[in-house]
Amino acid sequence: MRLTKYKPSDKSMFPYKPRDEELLTELDSIHKLGQLEDIEDELGIDLITLINALKDGVYMRTKHFGIDYCQCPKLIHYKNGWRILIYGSTLSLTSNKWALTKEELEK
Repeated sequence: MRLTKYKPSDKSMFPYKPRDEELLTELDSIHKLGQLEDIEDELGIDLITLINALKDGVYMRTKHFGIDYCQCPKLIHYKNGWRILIYGSTLSLTSNKWALTKEELEK
């Protein structure tokens, strides 16, 4: 869920405005948050989830081995978008074939 909305303006260095003026008052914070939300929109995944996946590893559902752990997934950029590389398979960042925990895949 986005906390900012984009309002382009030729005169403003900070095109991001808070949804609730009382929630955020610092323009620098709003601008930074807006940029991070843009990245999340482009990736289609929460940045915290992605960083945790790249740092801690992921579990992947496979045909032959069931659920397997991959310690070093990689983030790959293709012309058509970002994907996660796990054991030679490139998956969408929003795929239900990988997760941070084994329990998420067992559901």
